[in-house]
Amino acid sequence: MAKLTSLTDDQKAQMAPWADAWIARALDPTPADEALVELGIKECYEAAGLVWHGNIVWVDSPLTVAFAGPQAALALELVRGDSAVRSAVRSAVDSAVDSAVDSAVDSAVRSAVDSAVRRGWSYYLGGWGWAYWNAYVSYYRDVVGLELDDGIWDRSRSYEAAQGAGWWWPHKEFVIVARRHTSIKRDNQGRLHSTTGPAISWGDEFAIYAIDGIRVPEWVVTAPDPARIISDELPNTEQRRVAMAHYGWDRAVHDLNLEIIEASDNPVWGTLYALPETLVERGRATLLVCQNASPDRDGTVRTYGLLASGDARTVVAAQASLARLSEAEWLTLEGAS
Repeated sequence: MAKLTSLTDDQKAQMAPWADAWIARALDPTPADEALVELGIKECYEAAGLVWHGNIVWVDSPLTVAFAGPQAALALELVRGDSAVRSAVRSAVDSAVDSAVDSAVDSAVRSAVDSAVRRGWSYYLGGWGWAYWNAYVSYYRDVVGLELDDGIWDRSRSYEAAQGAGWWWPHKEFVIVARRHTSIKRDNQGRLHSTTGPAISWGDEFAIYAIDGIRVPEWVVTAPDPARIISDELPNTEQRRVAMAHYGWDRAVHDLNLEIIEASDNPVWGTLYALPETLVERGRATLLVCQNASPDRDGTVRTYGLLASGDARTVVAAQASLARLSEAEWLTLEGAS
């Protein structure tokens, strides 16, 4: 086996388009060749020295995989073994009074299922979404022609085929495989983005909503409400920013009839608005609408709506409360920057 110490100019030139091709495959909603995926999974089991059981169940989304895999494994434990889960259920039944037996059993089973899902959902393999590893390996295999011993490249092809669909959850007695997403929408920077519906969705109606690459609740896209956006229902600053950018800050201020407490000439310092006490669960607060001091690398200037102290009556006081500084400290810090 020859040692690889450098790449040719032609090999280097193929690196970027090779990566782009794999990214395109990962994003492609075209259904996978299920027979090829199943063959790849079988060969992976055999390469690992595991008995191939032949039991593959196809589902429509990664969410189903994350729940069904651990639950199916738990069901097998309960039926076939004296597992800790089975002991817990039996203990709950033995200790329950007659009138509460069913409730105790239900509670124990729910607890066991929840625990199994929490422990085991992450045992999945990422399928076509984990394109980075397949891109890396196949580049050295197919473009560079690196020579390796012991059938490594054959095993890499099996893994590549097994990863041809969505998430999959392997078990010694079964495999659950998710089909690929059915649609995906992105912005011109390649981020998940849609202001009209799901940014990515699967065949069982599981979907993710996102704006500018920031995941948001469905209602932010389908039924945006400025009161909900500003409230504690959407506490994450980035979520609130993209949600209100979608709705429009000027429109929100008008629709909510917000009173200006103070407006700074500097948009980075912002404009301070009074908020009704009923709008935020934690009680009195003010809304500071301001811009980021440093534009993004592409020159984008972002507008944020920040919940500041309810006692703030100036923009400086609001900025200081957000930084947990006194007004003098904040002014000193701002002057230094």
